[in-house]
Amino acid sequence: MKLKFNLITIFAVGLSLLLAACGQQPIKGSGKQITDNRSAASFNKIVLLGDFEVVATVGGQGPQVSVTADDNIVPFIQTNVKGDTLTVMPAKNKNLLATSKPKITVNAADLTKIELDGKGMVNVVGLKADKVKVKLNGTGQITLAGNVQAVDLRLMGTGIINAKDLKANDAEIRLSGSGQVSAFATKN
Repeated sequence: MKLKFNLITIFAVGLSLLLAACGQQPIKGSGKQITDNRSAASFNKIVLLGDFEVVATVGGQGPQVSVTADDNIVPFIQTNVKGDTLTVMPAKNKNLLATSKPKITVNAADLTKIELDGKGMVNVVGLKADKVKVKLNGTGQITLAGNVQAVDLRLMGTGIINAKDLKANDAEIRLSGSGQVSAFATKN
């Protein structure tokens, strides 16, 4: 009987904690836009997880990362470099309701991989590399410009990859879903 009571108590406490976490209030933007310039280690890959707008310039002074958003939202936008990858995402368990899409401005010496999961937007200019890999999962949009030897474009979902201004010798394109991919290749 005591064991049954303990199991019921444990279940009730666990369920209460789960429901409390689900009821977390979103963080609503204040409407006051600020820009936070952040230090970053060197990176050549970008991973975007969430609804952000990333504007990346390759070949400029780098590495540089700045975040422009509501003043009460900025602290909850994480920009972390691990290894050679910059990851941009909301803080864990935070639901951000910005008054306008948070903008991440990035300068990097070079980029070889761009990955977007979600419905964000990425615009990259000045790409120069032997090979660039681009992956989009979801409904987001990626726009690329520059010159590369080869590009690997993968789209899973309903998003858009626009690589018409990315001059490549070879292009490999994989599309799963109803999204759109446009590319420029001189050979394939």
